[in-house]
Amino acid sequence: MKVWAVVPMKPLKLAKRRLADVLDPHEREKLAEDMLRHVLDVLCQSGGIDRTLVVSRDPRVASIAREYTGVQTLQEGDITELNTALARASLILKAWGATGVLVLPGDLPLLTVDDVDRIVSLGSEWASVVIAPDRHREGTNALLLTPPELASQGESGAEIFFTFGEGSFQRHVERARELGTKVHIYESDTIALDLDLPEDLELYRRMSEERRQPETI
Repeated sequence: MKVWAVVPMKPLKLAKRRLADVLDPHEREKLAEDMLRHVLDVLCQSGGIDRTLVVSRDPRVASIAREYTGVQTLQEGDITELNTALARASLILKAWGATGVLVLPGDLPLLTVDDVDRIVSLGSEWASVVIAPDRHREGTNALLLTPPELASQGESGAEIFFTFGEGSFQRHVERARELGTKVHIYESDTIALDLDLPEDLELYRRMSEERRQPETI
């Protein structure tokens, strides 16, 4: 199985605007870059990922991505809608020989190699979809399609599987079932946390501190 990860990423200067009450623009940009680097580090360490494709219109994001071995970039147009860009990337990867595509946002600060490897293992069967919800079970924090052509359906390929955005978790589940694929739900505290709101940032800081605490015997 040859799985490519796809990481869509907004321009760093536009990232995390909903954190404006607690972080200044420089801090938000730095946070977005740190999270992107963390996700790329994890993907490069995962034995289940063959290569990674970062999709963005930000030259800075592309420059960061090219620092990593096995990571390629795809320039996203200025007005390209996210789900359309992901479907396009999936079909490109199919042409490059991918048998599975794992979409991971670039803002998962606690993502682990174990998360990625478990998702890939769950989705190893042909015609299967693995979906990891956020901590509210509303958004989608990871989505694996096996094979990549599930991304676009219909004779013209105009029906796009991806439906990232508010409420996407349930929509992804419903679309997968409509296609008759095997549907697996993957949940973990580390993949469920993304940073959109101030309370997410506070939870991240608390969880990070707990993870740094030495175990007592």
